[in-house]
Amino acid sequence: MIPGGPNLRAILRINIQIAFGLAFAGVAWLSWANMSVVWWQLGLIAGLTAAAAVGLLTTALGEIKGFVMRDLRVNAYRRQGATPKSDGLVTSDALRNEGVIK
Repeated sequence: MIPGGPNLRAILRINIQIAFGLAFAGVAWLSWANMSVVWWQLGLIAGLTAAAAVGLLTTALGEIKGFVMRDLRVNAYRRQGATPKSDGLVTSDALRNEGVIK
């Protein structure tokens, strides 16, 4: 049996990555907006948090893409072949004659 979609742990991991990525992006934007020559450290903080935000969001989008691509492959696999049909030669009378059923 092929399982349906991602489990709860994967969904929570992706949502947490997106939330932290957006939080880091917000910190980077605030740090960059308040940076000056005296507060040059805010530029360093902005750069590092922006890199962390990009990394987290890229990882989350990559995992989402992986789940979507897997679902597409599973659906393509399920669509393969013809629909199952019953055999016309096997009837109740034929099975009784062979002794399979009584």
